[in-house]
Amino acid sequence: MGFVFVRSGVLETLRGQFARRWRSIWHDQWAYMEKTTQWRFTPPTHVVVALNAALEQYIGEGGGQPARLARYTRNCETLVAGMARAGLPARSSIRRSRRRSS
Repeated sequence: MGFVFVRSGVLETLRGQFARRWRSIWHDQWAYMEKTTQWRFTPPTHVVVALNAALEQYIGEGGGQPARLARYTRNCETLVAGMARAGLPARSSIRRSRRRSS
C-alpha cells in the first residue's frame, strides 16, 4: 500500500493514458473517488484506520520529530531494561545509541 500526494492538476494530465505505469492508475482512482466518493476496488479500510490512528498519535505527541524520537527512546530503554532483567544482553550498538540520545 502506498500513498500519493499530488496536485489534482498533475493528475488531470494523466487522463486517458494507457495504464502501463502506476501513475496512470492514480488518475482513474482519483476521478472515481471524486465522482462516487468510493474506492474503485475493495477499500483498504484497515490501512486507512491505521493511518488515521498514526496521524492522531503524531499530532497528540506534538506533531514533530523530537516528540517521536523521545517516544522511541523511551521504548528502547524499556526494551533494553527488560532484556537485562531477563538476563539477555543488549547489542552494544543499542547501548551506544542510548548514551548518545541522553
